[in-house]
Amino acid sequence: MLRKHYAGKGEGPLPGLRKVRTAVIPVAGLGTRFLPITKSVPKELLPVLSRPTLHLICEEILSAGIRNVVLVSSPSKGALEDYISPKRVLREHLRKAGKDELLAGWKRSLGRLSFRVVYQRRPRGLGHAVLQAARAVKGAPFALLLPDEIFFHAPGEQTGLAKLVHLHEREEALATIAVKKVPAADVSRYGIVRPAGAARPGRPMLAAGMVEKPETRAAPSRYAIIGRYVIDPAVFGELRRARPGAGGEIQLTDALDSLCRKGKVLATEVPGVRFDTGVPLGLVKANLYAAWQNPRHRTELKALLHTLEKSARQGHR
Repeated sequence: MLRKHYAGKGEGPLPGLRKVRTAVIPVAGLGTRFLPITKSVPKELLPVLSRPTLHLICEEILSAGIRNVVLVSSPSKGALEDYISPKRVLREHLRKAGKDELLAGWKRSLGRLSFRVVYQRRPRGLGHAVLQAARAVKGAPFALLLPDEIFFHAPGEQTGLAKLVHLHEREEALATIAVKKVPAADVSRYGIVRPAGAARPGRPMLAAGMVEKPETRAAPSRYAIIGRYVIDPAVFGELRRARPGAGGEIQLTDALDSLCRKGKVLATEVPGVRFDTGVPLGLVKANLYAAWQNPRHRTELKALLHTLEKSARQGHR
C-alpha cells in the first residue's frame, strides 16, 4: 500500500506509543557519485545482485518487526514509488507468464509493508530530511536507516536494526545508535560519539554527546555512527531549532547531541558485515560479497579473481 503524505508538525511522544512501529528511509539525494546513471535511475535502485539496495533495506526493516515505512524522497524520483508499488500490469504479466514465485517473493517482502512518501524539496542535509517525516511517524519512536549502508547477516543472526529496536524499547532511551570503531584517520568522515564513560567493546555505551565529522585530533572517540538509529520524536523539536552545521546543512548529529543532555542516548556496535554502497567501489564490494555467499557463483568468482591477479602480475613484469 502506498500513500503520499506531506510533512507537518507532529513532535513529542504520545502516551502509550513507545513501540517502534515505523521506519524512515531518506532517499531524496541526487546520487552525484554515480552519475551519469543516476540521471535516470535512483541510486537506491542500483542492484546488489538481483535486488536493489532499497529492497535490502526493506527486508532489514521487516526483520525488526516493523511494517510501516516512510520514504523521504524527491519529486524527481518517481521510479522509487513505482518500485515499492508495482503496477497492476506487471502483476498481471507475472501471473499470466506463470512466474508466480517472483510475485510471491514480492509479497513476502515489500508486499508486507505499508509505505508513505513525503518530499524533501531542497537538499538541506540529513537532519532536514528526517524532519520532513515528523508528521508521518505520529509521535512515536521510529527507526532511521540510511540506504547507503548495507548489512549482510549470517543465517539466523539477529540484524543490527532488530538489536537496536530491542535495546531502545527495553531501556526507554531517547535515541539508540549503531556505531563502529574506525581507524583514527577515518573519524573526519563520520559523526563521532563521545562516550559518557569507559567504552567496552561489544557492550552498549551511554553517549555524553556527539560531533559531526571532527578533525582527527579533536575527535572524542573512534566510535563512528554507521547509518542505523532508533530515535524518540523529541528529536523533531531539536531539528526545528537547529542551525546549519557542517557543510551548511541541518545535521542530525547536532540534534542527537542535544538529546544527550536531556536523557538517555545509547550507542552500540551491531552484528553484520557492512558496506558503504553510496560510492561505486562500495557497491562493487557489496556485489562481490553477496555473490561469494552463493555457492553457485563462488567458483566463477574464484576463476575471475585468479585471472585478474595473474593479469596484474604480468602487467608488472
